[in-house]
Amino acid sequence: MKSIVKKVRFIFENKTIKGQFWSTKTLSFFKFMQKDRINDGFEFPFDYDLHFTDQFCKEDVDPNATNVFVVSMNYNYVKQVDYNLLYWLQDTYSNVILLADYSNESLFPGNYRTRTNKEINFETERFICAILSLDIGREIQDPKFKKVFPTWLFATGVMQEILERKNEIHLDKIPSLTWPGKSTYKKFFFPNRLGRTHRLDFIVKAHHKGLLKQCEWTFMVPSTEGYLETFDPEHEYWKLFGTEPRMLSHNEWEQKWSDPNSNFNRGGPHEALPLSVLERTMGVIISDTYNDDDPILDCSEKILKPLIYGMPVFYNGRKGVLNKLKEYGFWFPGSNYNNLDSDRTTALIKDCLDFEDTITKETSDLVKQNKQLIFNRNTHYKFNEQLFKYILDF
Repeated sequence: MKSIVKKVRFIFENKTIKGQFWSTKTLSFFKFMQKDRINDGFEFPFDYDLHFTDQFCKEDVDPNATNVFVVSMNYNYVKQVDYNLLYWLQDTYSNVILLADYSNESLFPGNYRTRTNKEINFETERFICAILSLDIGREIQDPKFKKVFPTWLFATGVMQEILERKNEIHLDKIPSLTWPGKSTYKKFFFPNRLGRTHRLDFIVKAHHKGLLKQCEWTFMVPSTEGYLETFDPEHEYWKLFGTEPRMLSHNEWEQKWSDPNSNFNRGGPHEALPLSVLERTMGVIISDTYNDDDPILDCSEKILKPLIYGMPVFYNGRKGVLNKLKEYGFWFPGSNYNNLDSDRTTALIKDCLDFEDTITKETSDLVKQNKQLIFNRNTHYKFNEQLFKYILDF
């Protein structure tokens, strides 16, 4: 007897696809999942279609499918959604799910405090919510959703957009950039964009410990004066390195890549890494958006990028992220520094300083395995499996 395959319809308003109301990369996730690059044999456990409408309405509902109305958590968009219509659809049809798509962020409450939501009729208790996270280790109370799911839709979407670029379209075909016997003048590429305090702290510490001189490092927007409330005008970084952007200078292309004022590249999440720099370094140091102990494992697309190229990754980020990624089969060099209760950056710097001077075959093989995993669609589905399982079981 042939098993019945469930059908799911994901419904988007056209105004969220691009322009001022765009914020997530969920559609790019689905685009990535459509192409088999490494013969991974992946198939969704359900049939789905992506449905686009100028404005949510009852005609969007497919009576033979589970209908997921996707509300992109762009605040300007959230303020003008027709919630009464969505609530009527939810109350009228038993096959309607309301999804708050916050898959590019994890920081709550932000603009979404309960009192503010009530003012715009945004009843979050009616919605499930997707956030940017590998795991959720605590309950989110403000705002209160029906259920919150960890997802990596955004990171997968970034990967898809990188692979659409002319110079990166064949990244799945090029060999890993970590080969046995590789030895370089500078060990690490260490890119930074926005001057968050923990990034400034880490660079200062890396300087004093002697790590920074082993790095080709960039800082596109070190000063966040007038932008982030955490800006500290007395931070030691300014005495050591000043407030101007730090750019690559090896050639014109790399300089444009690291120049925040260049139209060529602003270092945003959709941008690839400079291949030439990776070829002349042995590892990549990533300073993520957060490096605290919050059990919501917000892990951005930044860690994904060196994996695409086949580079070892050292990670300055939220506690527990690397252990979670290891559960999916990924390998990271060094000790268990990311899981320490204190002095994680000190241990991270020590592991960087102790990293091998010449790439061994063992390291090369492990990094090659990382590259295979990050191009495997089964991996990307697993990152979001909790969300899809809820929809399947609905």
